Order: sequence, then C-alpha cells, then structure tokens
Amino acid sequence: MVNLTVNQVFNGKGNQMKEMNETKKTNKMKKITALFIGMLLSGMVASAQTNFLDVHYIEVAGTAEMEVVPDRIYLKIVIDEKDNKLKTGINKLEEDMIAALKTIDGINVSEDLTMKDLGSSLQYRIIADNQILYRKEYELLVKDGKTASEVIAKLDKAGISKISLARIDHSQMVAFRKTVRENAIKAAKEKATYLAEAIGQSIGKAIYISEIPQIVSVSNTSGGRGYSSNFASKSSGSDGYFNSEVEFSKIKIQFTIEVKFELK
Repeated sequence: MVNLTVNQVFNGKGNQMKEMNETKKTNKMKKITALFIGMLLSGMVASAQTNFLDVHYIEVAGTAEMEVVPDRIYLKIVIDEKDNKLKTGINKLEEDMIAALKTIDGINVSEDLTMKDLGSSLQYRIIADNQILYRKEYELLVKDGKTASEVIAKLDKAGISKISLARIDHSQMVAFRKTVRENAIKAAKEKATYLAEAIGQSIGKAIYISEIPQIVSVSNTSGGRGYSSNFASKSSGSDGYFNSEVEFSKIKIQFTIEVKFELK
C-alpha cells in the first residue's frame, strides 16, 4: 500500500499544471510562427504581382511564312507478280526496276532506293490454284518533278505501274524554320514599334516571348493525287508514255510569335 503525503499530492498536481502551461505556450508560438511565415509569403507574391502589373507593356503577335519547292520526293514503288503488266516473276521485276533506275541521271540506286520495312517487305498471296505470288515494296528518293516523271515512264515500260507519292520534304527545312521564326519576331517588333509611335510612345526590351504552334502545310501533288498508271496516262505523249514533269505543291512553313514589349 502506497501512502502519499499532502505535500506530495499538491506537488504532483502542480507539475502537471506546469507541463500543460508549457505545452500551451509552445503551441501558441508555433501558430504565431506559421501565421508570420504565411503573411510573409503572401506579401512576397503580392509584391511580385504588383511589380509585374506596374510595368506598362504592349502585347503583339508577329507572323511570318515561307513556301519552298520540295527537293526530297519519296516515291513508293510496289512490284507485284500478279498485277504487273508483263506477268513477270518478282526477281525479274526487281532486276528490271534497278536496271531502269540506273539509266536515270540524278539517281544513285545504292543510296536512294531502300526496301520498305525489310522484315515484312517480301509478302505473298496464295491464289485458287495454290500458286504463290510475291510482292515487294520500295521507297525511292528523287530530287525534282522531272526525275519523278522519268521514273514513272521507265518503270511503266518495265511493267511496274504501282508508283505513288509517299511524302515530300526539303533538305534545308531546319534552316528554313529558323528563318521563319526570326522573321515572325521581327514582324512583332515592327508592329509594336509603329503602334507605340501612334500614341507618342516607344517600346523597350521584350519582357515575354511565346511561340504559337507552327503550321507546316504539305500537299502531295498539285492535283492531290499520287502517281499511278492511270494518272500517268492522262499526261502521256505521242509514244503513249508519261513525258511531262510532275508538279508538286510547295511546302508552306508558318510561325506566329507573341511578344510583350515595355512601353516608354
């Protein structure tokens, strides 16, 4: 049995009250500190916003564009045992295709002709009498419409008529895009300058620059069609073969730049 004196009881209660007071003081200090930090941060944000709003500025958008004639024209060539005009085997068709391309100026067969999707390029079909017919797909790079026309004509003579346009591009596209961007921001500055002058002010440094997503417009051909034997025959000469230059739509590159300039 534990016996406690009156002093011990009062001392115990006193210690408990002391601890409770200290805990309250600590919590109060924490709240005050948190409140102070919150006010400080709010003040910093408000100050930053006020400083930005205090800057008088003019916001304009400049647009520039460029049209270029493609110099990288990719033709899709399909050789097919069933659909070729001369009913020739796949290996002979391939040999005739390569031989015909080697006669065309500006084409390096080893560099410009590639087999499309090498893993699955040699495909076959089994027809009713269990005969297997093979097909291959290639991609050929040419530099201009005149060369493309010659390719169509010579492959047509070799019995290959499945020729279509895969895509077009330009070898200097990166440089062209840079130039258009530069012209767009110069246009924005020019616009801001004369607008500011109209109200008797001038512009200072740029304080904000943003690029609007670019527009690159590409069309396959002037008629929107790919190459085919039917398309070729519409422009054929007296000898019955395609002899005119294929025309390609130009590649249109366009950028818009938004800029905020200080007003003085």
